[in-house]
Amino acid sequence: MQTATPAKVSVALNPVPGFCVKSWATNDALVRLSAPGDSDIHVKKGLKIFINIAWDQNIPPPPPASDDAIQRAMQGLDVDESNPEAWFVPIVLSDARQDSDKGRHHMNSVHVVPLRYLSPMNIRRLTLSTAGRSAIVFDCGLHPFIKSRCLKDPDFKSFIIGIHPSIPFPFPTSPLTLELAFQRIETQTTLVLSRQIGMPNIASKGKPQSRRVLVSAALYPPGHPNHQAPPTLIQEIADQPTRVPQKTQPKTILKQSSTKTPNSQHRIPAWSCAQQGARIRIVFDVPGVVSKLSPLRCNQVTDVILTQARAVIPDSTLDVEPRRILIHIPALYDLDLNLDASDAELVSVFGKNDTSNEALKLKRMRNLDVDNARAEWRVADRTIVLLA
Repeated sequence: MQTATPAKVSVALNPVPGFCVKSWATNDALVRLSAPGDSDIHVKKGLKIFINIAWDQNIPPPPPASDDAIQRAMQGLDVDESNPEAWFVPIVLSDARQDSDKGRHHMNSVHVVPLRYLSPMNIRRLTLSTAGRSAIVFDCGLHPFIKSRCLKDPDFKSFIIGIHPSIPFPFPTSPLTLELAFQRIETQTTLVLSRQIGMPNIASKGKPQSRRVLVSAALYPPGHPNHQAPPTLIQEIADQPTRVPQKTQPKTILKQSSTKTPNSQHRIPAWSCAQQGARIRIVFDVPGVVSKLSPLRCNQVTDVILTQARAVIPDSTLDVEPRRILIHIPALYDLDLNLDASDAELVSVFGKNDTSNEALKLKRMRNLDVDNARAEWRVADRTIVLLA
């Protein structure tokens, strides 16, 4: 069997300015840029962050849905993102750029942002009174559906925007739309944005940049020139007489296991993470490797610990990628921590052992330093410690 890759199409964007939102960075961060040769941007706590909300017809619209489905999504009730009835909003987010830069054309990918775990925002109207100071700008592109529905339906406008329908759109704007943009920026970077926001009296901070983006063709509605039906996820193929080359494995700190047989008794280990100097320290609790030994004498405890550990360590693996960690301990533990997964997916997987907060915290940290990663299996403590 083989896995089909969803088709993507390259589309040109010429976003039309909608409105501008001003926030502030609440942490120091290094914002990495996707274009080769561009210098990363060092952001200091308190730096102004401008988000240009712009409209473009070439961005896929949200899928058709009933009002009940839309409200369920906005209330965070559709936590299963594989549900075809769930409502989502495709967003195209540009790279960050400094306010004084003219910008370049970049190739960005479209991101599907589910309406999950939204928090209210404190909106206040401001005028620009600190011109000349440094700032960075993001362009956040959406389909005009969000704007047009608010214009046509006062009740929907009131629900989405969170204000009285008599106040003209797009000011104030939708707290929901802004929270989606803020979440996308925080996911793509290590920034944490203040929810105390300003509404400068401008349509955009600089002109939103024209650029080309890669969009999943399945996001476009049927009948659209760019639409392609989702491919079959699994296709049967004839048995091949030749051996299929194995996929290149990520860097492995522990010995690679020749096979990994799924076992329904495997469980996800509890774990925690914290910043330790310049490194990220992650501790995985693996008490099942060594049984309870309290009735034994000291020398017997040592002998049994070593015997039990030696039985599983040779076939255990710890794989580290910049945004992923995989642990396999035969017959005991399996962990697949994908930091590129959505918040809802992480909560669904790691909420079962009360480590979802750790997963969300680690997701917002920098990428793991694979080249300098170090791991230690502390058998007596029943833990695996990873520094990356």
